[in-house]
Amino acid sequence: MNRIALVVGVSCSGKDFLIEKVKPFLPKVLLVVNYGEELFRELKQKYPKLGSRDQIRELEYWEIRESIKAVNYRLVQIQPVVVITHLVLRINGKLMTIPESNSQLAPCLYIHISAPVNEIVNRRRAKNRRRDEISEVVRETAFHQWFSAQVAKQEAQKIGSTFVQIWNTSDKLEENVSTLRQYLSSI
Repeated sequence: MNRIALVVGVSCSGKDFLIEKVKPFLPKVLLVVNYGEELFRELKQKYPKLGSRDQIRELEYWEIRESIKAVNYRLVQIQPVVVITHLVLRINGKLMTIPESNSQLAPCLYIHISAPVNEIVNRRRAKNRRRDEISEVVRETAFHQWFSAQVAKQEAQKIGSTFVQIWNTSDKLEENVSTLRQYLSSI
């Protein structure tokens, strides 16, 4: 197993928010990387007209497979690393996961950030997020979040990693930052 922590959850669950709160308390050798940004940089070399991370979803899997492998290889090389990512994506109305990517990374820790579904939907609308996110109704978002947590838990069990689920609500901010700091500092 690698010294990699995957911090996962649906968009607007609070992954980036919590990581920003915990960053000042993490060991300096622990890098924090956004997987989507890394993949976008890699794909931009192949597809110069790619304008944003969101456009990655418009590509077919076969078009991004080699770039995923390249990003995963780099992440394994720079460990210890915290990777902010999505295990389950909604692409063209379907939920999709890429389990071989998780196998390539072989993280020692999966942290799933969950939040009240109504808050997720409201955050997406307030941030003028992508149309497909905004159109994901409360029921779909609830299932997406549940499915994402199940995938993370199963992937962790499959390779013997630790799985932690953090419920991101404003009344638990200090507790969540403390929990996140404890787990991330241990990799």
